[in-house]
Amino acid sequence: MNIGLHELIVPEVKKVGVYAIRNKRTNKYYIGSSTNIEARMKSHRSNLERKRGLNKKMLSDLESGNILDFEFVVLETFEDFEITDIELRKCEEHYIEKYNAYENGYNNPSHSPTTNGYFAENELIFCRKPQPKKLNRIDIQAMTNRQLLNFYKRLSSYGHVKTDNFLFAENELLKRLDIRKY
Repeated sequence: MNIGLHELIVPEVKKVGVYAIRNKRTNKYYIGSSTNIEARMKSHRSNLERKRGLNKKMLSDLESGNILDFEFVVLETFEDFEITDIELRKCEEHYIEKYNAYENGYNNPSHSPTTNGYFAENELIFCRKPQPKKLNRIDIQAMTNRQLLNFYKRLSSYGHVKTDNFLFAENELLKRLDIRKY
C-alpha cells in the first residue's frame, strides 16, 4: 500500500476523548481513550493496515474478512482542561461495558483502563497535539511579532518540553522587547 493512501478514514478530531474501532461485519468493538484521539486512531489504522500490533481476536477477524469491515468512531470528546486522566479512564470503562467490549469485543479484560502516569492524579488533561516542525533561528527571526507570539504561546502549551524552537522563540521575543534574561 502506498504511504499516505489509506482505505480507512480517521475522523479529524484533535481532542481528548474516547474512541472505538468497530467491526461492522461482526459488530465487535475495541474501545480506547487518548489525549489526542485522532493521532491514536491513526496509529491503530497503521497497525490494521500492516496487520501488526493487534490482539489475536482482531487479527483473526481482519484476516477472515476485509480491512473495510472496520471503522473508527469518536464516542465522546472533552475540551482541554475539562477532565482528569482518572475520569477519562472511567469514561473509557463505561463505554467498554456499554459495548460489551471485553466479552464480545476486542478489549482484553486483563488490561482494564489505567492512568498513563504522565498526569498527576487530579490534574486536568489537555490534547497532546503533534509538535510543530523544527524551525531554524532564521525562520523564527523572519516571523512578524504576532506570528512569533502565537508560535511561542503554542510551544509554551506543551508544558515542560523546552525544545530548540521554544528557546529560539523565547530569545527572539526577549530581544524584540529589549529585555535581558538573567
